[in-house]
Amino acid sequence: MVAAVSATALFLSACAGIPAWGLEGLYGISLVVGALVAAAIFYHLHRELLLPFFGRAVSLASELKRHPDLVLYCVSYFLVASAYPLAWLIARYSVLDQFGEAEAGRLQAVIALTVGFGAVLRPVNTQLLLPIVSGPGDTARKFRDTVGVQRRLTVILAWLAMPLVLFPQWLLTLLYSHAFTAATPYVYLFAGAEVIVILGGTYQVLLLGMDDIRAWALPYFLGYACLGVMSLWLAPRYGSFGVAGAAIAAALLIFVLALWRLHRRHGFRLPGGLVSLMIIALAAIFGGGMACARYDDGSAAALLVKVVGLLLFAPSLLLCLDKEDREWIYGFLSRFQTRSS
Repeated sequence: MVAAVSATALFLSACAGIPAWGLEGLYGISLVVGALVAAAIFYHLHRELLLPFFGRAVSLASELKRHPDLVLYCVSYFLVASAYPLAWLIARYSVLDQFGEAEAGRLQAVIALTVGFGAVLRPVNTQLLLPIVSGPGDTARKFRDTVGVQRRLTVILAWLAMPLVLFPQWLLTLLYSHAFTAATPYVYLFAGAEVIVILGGTYQVLLLGMDDIRAWALPYFLGYACLGVMSLWLAPRYGSFGVAGAAIAAALLIFVLALWRLHRRHGFRLPGGLVSLMIIALAAIFGGGMACARYDDGSAAALLVKVVGLLLFAPSLLLCLDKEDREWIYGFLSRFQTRSS
C-alpha cells in the first residue's frame, strides 16, 4: 500500500508540476509530495506500532557499537547505488557520441522500459525474502525458503516478461511515440538482462541474510563496472546492441559471483529442477524475442502466432510449480471466476 500510494502521489505531482512550471515544477512538487508521504508513513508507524517521534535513550554511538556492520553496509549500499546510474550514463554517452541523439533517445526509451519492469519486481527479494532469511536460524531452512521464492519468482518473471518481449512495438508506441519503434529489435535483450539481474538478486539477498555484507556489495559493484567498461568498448562499434550485450554480461557476472560465493562460503547448491526452470524461462525470453525481431512483419498472421504462443506458454509454466502453489493458483482463479459471475 505504501509503495502504491507513493508512486501514485509522485505520478500526480508530475501531472501537476510539468504543465504548470516545467521541469522546475516537477522537482519542486515532487519534493513536497515526497516529504508529505514520508510524514504520513512515520505517522502510521507512530500510531500503529507506537514508534516514538524522539528517543532520548537512543544515541548514534550506542547503535554503532551494537551494530558494527551498519557503517559498512551504508557505505557499500552508497557505492552500489552510485555505480548503477553511472554505468548507464556511460552507456548512453557512448551511443550518443557515436550514433547521435536519435539513437541515444531510443536506447534510453528501452532502458526506461526494462528498468521500470525490474523496478516493480526487484523489491520482491528485499521485501519478501529478506525478512525470511535474516537473523539467526537454521541455514538449511534459509536455503529451502530461498529456492522456493526463486522458483515462484522465475515463473512470475517469465509470465510478465513475455508480453514485453512479444509486443515491444506496442509498448514503445504507447509510452513514447511511433518514432521509437526502431528500438524494437533489442528490447528482448535488455528484458532478458533485467530478468537475470533479478534472479541473481535472490542470491544477493541470501548473502545479506547470511550476514555476508562484503560479498553482497562486490558482485553488484563489479557487475556495474562491467556494464560501463564493456559499453565503452562495444557501444561505439555496435550501438544499442553493444550496450545490450554489455548489460547481459554484467547481469551474468552478478548472478555467477553471488552463486559462487554462496556455494564456496556457505555450501549452497542449486537444485537441478530450479536450474532447468531458469534455463527454460530465459530460453523462452531470448528465443521468443529473437524470433519476433527476425520474423514479425506486423501482419495479422504474426500477431495470431504470438497470441497463441503466449496462451500456450503461460499455462505450461504452472507445471514447474509445486503442488501447493498450483492448488493456490487454481483456487484463486476459481474464486475470481465466481466473483465475476
